[in-house]
Amino acid sequence: MSSLLFFVPSLPDETLQSRVARHHVLSGNRIEADTFLDLFDCVPFALEQIVPPALRRLADRVDDEPDAALQRLLERNTLWPLFEPFLCDAQQSALADVRAMVSRLPRRVVGLHGEAHWCTCCVDEDVRTLGMAYWRRAHHVPGVSVCWRHGANLLSSCPHCHRPFQFHNRLLRQPGRLAAAAGRRRQRKVPALQAHRPCFTTLDLLTICSTGP
Repeated sequence: MSSLLFFVPSLPDETLQSRVARHHVLSGNRIEADTFLDLFDCVPFALEQIVPPALRRLADRVDDEPDAALQRLLERNTLWPLFEPFLCDAQQSALADVRAMVSRLPRRVVGLHGEAHWCTCCVDEDVRTLGMAYWRRAHHVPGVSVCWRHGANLLSSCPHCHRPFQFHNRLLRQPGRLAAAAGRRRQRKVPALQAHRPCFTTLDLLTICSTGP
């Protein structure tokens, strides 16, 4: 399997979904299937799993030392550190039998169908400091519904049209961009026949700040 020439660096506490979504935009791929093929050598799958089984394929492609790359991905971009102490004893390496331990994890991180959460305060701060926003692991810990930093309730859908942020086998979009699109949509006078349309359009979803980490 050939090595990747480029994979976006991780932001602090960033989820794997968020990192892959940013890579999709910055790589210039036109369709999501191309990004999954580039990174995982497979068709699109559910990235919201705690540890996607195809993560090892990504580790094989991003570094000449796959085991070290896998360890970094697990520790920096997944919820693996929360579950690892309960899945292996003190003398067992997480890399020794990761597939067996992954099979014992819940399929989704929040809810039966998977949800993506953001904190509006975090989004505002990210946009001011980074020029973009991203999805955080701390907001996707099972059972967590409030941001630990701001005390704000986490959102999993548009508060105006109730369209969910997470769709099956689809990449997430940039939180700040979705929030801005919803705000613009809310401020416009929409004809009654169009009132049922989502607050964010396809163009809003696909137009993302190109500022890299």
